[in-house]
Amino acid sequence: MNKTKLILMMILLLTLVACDKQIEKPIVLNVSESVNYIYHMLSVSEVGYSNAYGETYKSLHNLDDLEYLKSVASLITVEGGKHIGELYGNMIVFPATLSSLDEVTLYYNCYIRILNGDVFTFEEQQFIESFVRENSLKNGITTTVEDTTQHIKNLPYKEELLKVSDIFIRNINIYREHVYDIEKDKMDHYIEDFNTSHSFKGVINELEDIMGLEYLEDSFVIELTTSTSSGPNAIDISNTQDLFYIIQPSVLKEFATHEMAIYILKQNKLFDLKDEFPDKSFNELWIYFESLAEYYNEELYGRKTLSYSNGSSEIIKFYKEHHTLNTKQLLLEAIRHFEVLQ
Repeated sequence: MNKTKLILMMILLLTLVACDKQIEKPIVLNVSESVNYIYHMLSVSEVGYSNAYGETYKSLHNLDDLEYLKSVASLITVEGGKHIGELYGNMIVFPATLSSLDEVTLYYNCYIRILNGDVFTFEEQQFIESFVRENSLKNGITTTVEDTTQHIKNLPYKEELLKVSDIFIRNINIYREHVYDIEKDKMDHYIEDFNTSHSFKGVINELEDIMGLEYLEDSFVIELTTSTSSGPNAIDISNTQDLFYIIQPSVLKEFATHEMAIYILKQNKLFDLKDEFPDKSFNELWIYFESLAEYYNEELYGRKTLSYSNGSSEIIKFYKEHHTLNTKQLLLEAIRHFEVLQ
């Protein structure tokens, strides 16, 4: 065999090995100024929950602002699998995913301009064009600024949208000047401590192998907060971001992988079972999704993990007894067994 052929064979072998190797999909702990501001305001206003964090900082803000947010709590709060406020996405989730508080200000200002029938400033026009373009790409849909503007005009609760937007704009500088650096320091130290004793290396790939399904994004981001104790936790705010309070690191790791299993089920459209069970609502079936995620979390760790949901031990036992079925078959058979055949 001549030297050229040998080199070509080595290149081919290395290429095959590289192709066979799974690409690492990391889980990242992150501190976002936007996320933490939005949920700071919910905490100090006692919107759906109260805690020591809120008590510490509420005196910085105008009491009327806080009382107003509390009065519209049902519109801007979420409780996993049970309740999503009608304005939660528009007023809380979308601004929380933005990269800076300057963008958060532009976002709420755009709502005020649209609802009042005013013209965008140049900066606002640039922002909304970019926002619409990025969200179209993320969600795989084609939309325009005009579509988005009309959608916002057609939303219910115009007065509430205007008031909430105004409150979130006016309180940003208070948060920037008196809160963020203090709380960011706590979260930065938390990340350092977590990384010295825990690792998410290879976890997504392991879950994919166990579930026989693919996580359809390149990474998963855990957005840390210090304000959501007793409030929203492990709540998704985008296709790749989940909100987490800085709980004990070992607990956070198990909780996060449980959430990863939920994301994988959702991305692979296993939440959509209308054809199979037309008489069952999503909320009625939620316990089966949660229990399945808990089952796969136990498979990942090779032991029973902490229960992070209202998952049913009886349903998890059913999943274990029928472990040879693929993920969708497991889900369908469990629902048929406990719901249809009863």
